[in-house]
Amino acid sequence: MEKESGRALRWTRHIPALLLCAVVVIYCAYHLVMSLIPGPELLSAQRMTYTETVVLDGYLMMSEQILVSPSVGEALAVRADGERVAVGGEVARVYTTVNGEAYDELTELRRRISILERAATTYTSIKNAPQVLSLIEDNLMRYREAVRDNEMVKALSLRDTILAARAQYQALVSGYSSYEDTIRALKARATILESGLGTVVASVYADAGGYYYRSVDGYETVFSAASVDSLTVDAFRAMKQAEPASYVGDSRTAGKLITDHTWYAVVETDSATASAFTSGQTYGLRFLGADQTLDMKLHRTVSSSREDAVLLIFTSNRISPDFSYTRCQRVEITSSTGEGYAVPQKAVRNIDGVTGVYVLDRYVVRFRRISILGEENGMYICDPSLTGADCLKLYDSIIVEGNDLYDGKIYN
Repeated sequence: MEKESGRALRWTRHIPALLLCAVVVIYCAYHLVMSLIPGPELLSAQRMTYTETVVLDGYLMMSEQILVSPSVGEALAVRADGERVAVGGEVARVYTTVNGEAYDELTELRRRISILERAATTYTSIKNAPQVLSLIEDNLMRYREAVRDNEMVKALSLRDTILAARAQYQALVSGYSSYEDTIRALKARATILESGLGTVVASVYADAGGYYYRSVDGYETVFSAASVDSLTVDAFRAMKQAEPASYVGDSRTAGKLITDHTWYAVVETDSATASAFTSGQTYGLRFLGADQTLDMKLHRTVSSSREDAVLLIFTSNRISPDFSYTRCQRVEITSSTGEGYAVPQKAVRNIDGVTGVYVLDRYVVRFRRISILGEENGMYICDPSLTGADCLKLYDSIIVEGNDLYDGKIYN
């Protein structure tokens, strides 16, 4: 009997140790299991720049003068597109018969000469050679993409840029004497071609100074810059419905002059879109056809009294020989740019009417208020100026996804 009671006493003494071991095992097992459960997906709140854009049809309005041959025959340009012409300068010659192949080659030579002469002083140091080479490679890639997508206006514009850059690179690495030799050789070939075009019966001269362009579209007098300050929504729509003038395709039409460096791009939109723009401010307009971007000032806005329609009239005081002045072009307009905190869209929640995100502060879940400014690449851009302990801050660990989230929840 005494032996049994001694055994029981000894077992009783081991109970605390056994209980402690059980607690340790349970504790370790708990943390082992918890370590196997994935935590919430987190993303640090970082600054990000955003842009707000709108794409619309833009119509160019310029001061243009049609050039007409004084004699019957084929009027052929002696100027490259975009070339500056003084008053009284010769712009075209009239031929009775024309060697078409020779003229096509001559036109291409003049274009190349014009490009090379304009590009001659862009880069003057051998230190710029890597920069020019990088420009060539970037534009070659864009050129191939444009050809693949059948965007021929853009492809032709890039072709000219590549031609100029290649000539610049060659000049930098082998000396400008070779660059000048190239231009001289092209001009010599052009002179030979001119002499073989045919018999000249008359010349066409510029009545005013301006920038010469061979092609006309028949809307030069319709979309006139002179009507910009009196333009209405109805008048603008009537312009778009007008028929082109009869001088298009006439052999006596010798091209046109843009006689004023101030020109306009007009788009029609609704009042909600127009509210993002302010007269007198400068905006970036990207002309999508040729992928060319210009900074233009908003000259004025015109609203319709009968419907929700607004004209935005942008202006530029610069004529660029490299720009495509096609009458109607798709235009991407940047209405605003800014900076804020980037937040994944799926992380945003509305709790009791308050927009915000959950963040992980050490091991505790907290709700942080946000104010959305814009959207960029699948992310909301949030106002960084919000203050207060309950507002999102730079580098907060945003919980992108998580189950059963609430303010104060603890993650071990």
